[in-house]
Amino acid sequence: SYPDPSRIVELDDVPVRFGPNGAEILPSFKALPEFSAVGMYQPGGLNLGHEDAPLRLRAAAVNSGFFAALGVLPLAGRTFDADDDRQARAAVVGFEVWRTAFGADRQMVNRQIRLNSQSFTVIGVMPRGFAFPDQADVWVPPLSDNQLTGTAYTAKVLGRLAPGVSVPQAIQAL
Repeated sequence: SYPDPSRIVELDDVPVRFGPNGAEILPSFKALPEFSAVGMYQPGGLNLGHEDAPLRLRAAAVNSGFFAALGVLPLAGRTFDADDDRQARAAVVGFEVWRTAFGADRQMVNRQIRLNSQSFTVIGVMPRGFAFPDQADVWVPPLSDNQLTGTAYTAKVLGRLAPGVSVPQAIQAL
């Protein structure tokens, strides 16, 4: 249930590099005018709360282009921007976790939570029903947590076709 889903494509063999800003799609690729947004994701899991009684969450490491590629806006707060890609201590929580673990607290944005015993600032809450990929409960930037985004990080990449661009045109550009 994404806006204009026929414009979303999965991209194979996209170069992702690791540098001082974490995992990132090569700038020349992100700049292709055939795509209005390009985002990457890697599913995994993180523990919410204290070490003595953590709640296991389905998680995804995503970059700032991920939510834009899907065309989904948060229910509250915001999603990641380029600064979050580099700072890596922000989190976006899913509607169900917000409702069940945090009592649908309307003051959740800017609140600190513990994921894998590390402090994260919640910057947004996603709307009911959004749980991509793999029924994710929480999203963090790439390299936020080594357990989720360590050396085995193999990003999957999504793109949103720019207005008026067909799949064959995008393939030709690639």
